[in-house]
Parts: sequence; structure tokens; C-alpha cells
Amino acid sequence: WEMANCSVIAPTSDIFFADISLNEKIGVGVTTAVCVAVLVLFVDKANFVIRHYETGDDPEIKIKSLWLVGIYPVFALAALLAVYVPRAALLCDLASSIYLAVCLFHFTSLIILYSGGIPELLRKAHDTGFSLRSPNFRKLRLMVFQTSFLQPFISFISIVLWLDEQYVRGQMNPRAPYPYLAIVNGVSTLTAMYGLLIIFRNTRGFLKSQSISQKFVVLQLVLIFHNLQGFVFVTLARYDIPACRGVLSSNVRNAALQHMILVGEMFLLSLLARIFYRRPMPPDLYGPQKEDLNLNSAENGTAVKEGDGEGHRLARGDGSINVDRADQEDRYRLSSACIENGDKPASSLGATNNGFVSE
Repeated sequence: WEMANCSVIAPTSDIFFADISLNEKIGVGVTTAVCVAVLVLFVDKANFVIRHYETGDDPEIKIKSLWLVGIYPVFALAALLAVYVPRAALLCDLASSIYLAVCLFHFTSLIILYSGGIPELLRKAHDTGFSLRSPNFRKLRLMVFQTSFLQPFISFISIVLWLDEQYVRGQMNPRAPYPYLAIVNGVSTLTAMYGLLIIFRNTRGFLKSQSISQKFVVLQLVLIFHNLQGFVFVTLARYDIPACRGVLSSNVRNAALQHMILVGEMFLLSLLARIFYRRPMPPDLYGPQKEDLNLNSAENGTAVKEGDGEGHRLARGDGSINVDRADQEDRYRLSSACIENGDKPASSLGATNNGFVSE
């Protein structure tokens, strides 16, 4: 069947490609190549995280880091599919919303893991300007987690209404569902950003070695590009920018342009993330808690022996403590230098009992 000119209904893929110009087809091809580059960058980052993140017996940091570096290929691939299949745009946005919600949860959990747990985080943040006590911290976590459920639910309702031809993207009509869903979505996004910002501001001082500031910025930019950037394109569509052409309405052309730009943005953010996540975990990630335990045991005249995967730490009753922390720091600096030079880091080599490294 034939579609009417400037129809608000998104066209099928064959109609879409038959109606766009040659330059627009070239743009789609370039977008596809950029998406492939994002996937290649993800493989590189994931390989580094798997091989070089030393997190002792706790794999959670490695797993959550993989989720976070995976946000860029997921968004890029979903946006590219929305360009190739315009009618699947809402479904692709739903998939992106769900993944973003999961990543917000993982980033908050990663801050807690970096800090050594919630009690340790609250203790370290005690001297900050904001009173980050346990009740306040729970409220901040709820502010972030609400978007994990609310935004996917909004996207799901939008798809249901769209299938019933009741939902039109950018239709600012008091009787239309779009403005109300858009307002709820915007409030949810801003609330999550505020809660995450407060947590970040109170932890960035003692999490500098984990590049928490840079990781926070790139995640926040994904949130902005995904949610708030859409309002700009919706506003442009209301003024027929770009103008309707053939069966492609201004809304359809705007949605395609928005998703093409989103792929490019994910490529740039992926390059930044490659820098921030391509660093080995510092040796003091779990050190403070273990050393505090050893010191307390030494003061009480008891002996504590802990296996940390690289050796043992022994606190004797006479107050003498054997801690291999200096050796860990030397290995961390050596690993960082080797990685920058493209060599095999010392962390991937076996360590002998006398501290020498052997294959």
C-alpha cells in the first residue's frame, strides 16, 4: 500500500530508503561505519578490563565495568537500527532506556565497591560539605534507581499507545499522551542526575585513582544525549525543520537525524571511555580495610593471616607487620608504564616468593 505524503506514521525501511536522497544514503553509510568503529572500541576496552583489572577475589568491579563500557555499542547499535527501520525506533529507544537504567544502577554500585562498602563510603565522606549519613544516602540511591524502573515503563507505554495510533512523537496537544509522558520522563532524568551528582561530589575526593570524575562525566553525557537531546529535535519538528519531503514527515526525518547524530556521539564518548577505563586498578582498592584489620589485630596482640591472591599479610603480636603494599604499588606503576608503551604488564606475569617476576 502507498503512504500519504507527510504521513505521521513511520514508513517501512524500503519506503524510507526509496524516498531519501543520495547524500542522505551516504550519511547512513557513514553512520554504519562509525557504529562498527564503536563495536571495535568496545572489544578493545572489554579485553583490557578482563585481562588487566586485578580485583582480588571480588569479580564485581570487573563485571560492572564491562556493563558500563558496553553502553556505547548498545546505544550506537540501537540507534543505527532505528535509522534502518524507522518503525522500530520506539522499540530501539526502549532497549536503550533499559540498558541505561541498568548502567546507572551499576555505576552507583561501582562507587560503593570502590569505597569499600557503604559503611566505609559514609566514613570517608564524613568530612564533606554534604551530610552523607545513611538515611540520606538511601534517599540518593532511590533518586537514581527510580529511573531504572520508570523510564523503561514510560517507553513501554509509549509503544503500546503508538501501536494503537494514539502516540505521535512531538505532538504537543493537551489531549495527546506525548507531552505528559515527556514531562514525567524529563523529571525522572533530572532527579536521577541530581542524586548521582550528589553521590559523585561526596566521593570524588577519595576516588581520584579510579578516575571516577571522568567516568561520571561520560555516563552523564550519555544520559543527556539519550533523554534531553530528543526535546531539541521535537521542537525543531514542530517548526518543520527539516521540512517534510514525500512520504517522510518532519518527525520521521528528525528521528532519523537524531539517531544518526547519536551514533556519532557514542563514538566520541567511547574514545573518551577508552582512556578512562584503560587503566589498571590501583593496589589500594582493598588495601585500607585489610591494613586496618591487621593494625587492630596487632594492637590486640593477635595474629591475622590473609590471602589476597598475591601473597599473605601477617600481623604479629609484637607489633611487627609484614605488608606487601610497597611491592603492590611498584607492580601497579610498572603495569601502567608497560600498558602505555604497549608492552606486556607485570600484572600478567607470575610473581615468585622473593618478589622477582618470571614467565
